[in-house]
Amino acid sequence: MMKRLLPILLLLFGFACTPLPALALDPSEQFIVERTSGAGTLAMTLRAMDPSESRRLVALRIKVLVAPTTTENLTVKIDSGWEASDEPIVLAKSMVGVTDYEYRWDPGLPVPEGDAVVISWANTDTRTWYLEAFYEK
Repeated sequence: MMKRLLPILLLLFGFACTPLPALALDPSEQFIVERTSGAGTLAMTLRAMDPSESRRLVALRIKVLVAPTTTENLTVKIDSGWEASDEPIVLAKSMVGVTDYEYRWDPGLPVPEGDAVVISWANTDTRTWYLEAFYEK
């Protein structure tokens, strides 16, 4: 019985509790880090706490435990309240075979006040993933 549980325990406590490696960003800079994880569809909306402030999205990092085999894109859009078809896509990355992916905007992607960043991935292979989004403070 224990031999069957060991891989599950390793998965739960060995992987799920292991943080992603640190981004090589300038340590003197301060960042707001938004984190989420799951094993289904990725749908994350990031808004400023104060709608009257603007932000800059600096980096996005995703770790997938087992490489996906279905052709689907991880997308990042800016939601400005327009029709969904008119929202600008600022990143589209095919996730086939991807286990670690990091994208940086230099000097940072401006997110105007009142707008939101929408990150999505269908993940029909139901792979377990961890996502971090880094904003300038």
